[in-house]
Amino acid sequence: MGKIKTMLLGLLCVAMVLGITGCVPSLQPLYTDEDLVTDSRLDGLWLEGEDLTTGKAKSTWNFQKITDKQAYEAILTQDGKTSRFSVHLVKLGGNLFMDTYPMEMNLESANEYYKMHFIKGHIIARINFGEKNVLRVATLNYNWLARQYKDGKLTLPHEEVENQIILTGSIHELQQFLKEHGDDAFGEPIVLRRKRG
Repeated sequence: MGKIKTMLLGLLCVAMVLGITGCVPSLQPLYTDEDLVTDSRLDGLWLEGEDLTTGKAKSTWNFQKITDKQAYEAILTQDGKTSRFSVHLVKLGGNLFMDTYPMEMNLESANEYYKMHFIKGHIIARINFGEKNVLRVATLNYNWLARQYKDGKLTLPHEEVENQIILTGSIHELQQFLKEHGDDAFGEPIVLRRKRG
C-alpha cells in the first residue's frame, strides 16, 4: 500500500476512534483566513439528546470563541470521554458551515510508532440556528456521496479507502462543491439545545 493510501487509512481510523464513522473526512480545511466568520449564537454549552426528566444529555458541546481569533474551541463530552476541537465557521452560498478539527489525539495506551499512523482530518458540517436556543448540525452524507461516486458524478477530488470516502480536494474545490451542493449533500442534522440556566 502506498504512502498516501496508508495516510488515508490512518485518517479513517481516526474518524472511527472519534466516533464519526458516518462522516466524510477532508484532508484540507474548508477555509482560508479571509473566509472566516464568527457567530455569537454559537458560544456556550449545548446538549444533544437531553432527557428533560433527569437533565442528562447523550453528549455536550461547549463552544468558546478564542480571543482575538475568528475561531472557537469546542469541548465534546460523550460517553464520559472528552475531546477538544478547533472550530471555524464559513458562510457559502447562503449556508453556514462548521469545520471541526481535533486539537489533540488522545490515544493514551498507544506507543509513538502506533500514533505515527494517524493523521487528523477536518469534518465539515452545515449548521443552522433556525429556532431560538436550537442548533442543528448536519455532516456530509456518506450515502449521498457514495451514490454520486458510484454514478460517476462526484467531481470533488477524493480517495476511497476500505469503502470510506475521504475528500482530498483543495480549499477552493471544497468551497465550490459546497456552493453547488450545500443543500443536498448533508444528512439529517443532530439537534443541540442550549443548556438552560
